[in-house]
Amino acid sequence: MDEVLVVHDAACGACAGVVRDLPQLLRVPTAFTILPLQVRQLREAGRRTLRASAEFQALVQFLEAPEASVADGGGANSMD
Repeated sequence: MDEVLVVHDAACGACAGVVRDLPQLLRVPTAFTILPLQVRQLREAGRRTLRASAEFQALVQFLEAPEASVADGGGANSMD
């Protein structure tokens, strides 16, 4: 079993129930197995979806913009 780190915040009243139930929650099966073909299909579907997304493409262009545009106070990376 993998190591689990639990951080308890005394100010968090909701955390008490989670910590109390932790042993039971750690026994809930969460692993699943998919075939290599399914992995490839999921990756390709994600790739096609992101390439078709105008919002994602705008983010890519923003992130690829030269840093010089930030230094001169304008350009695509300007947060004004």
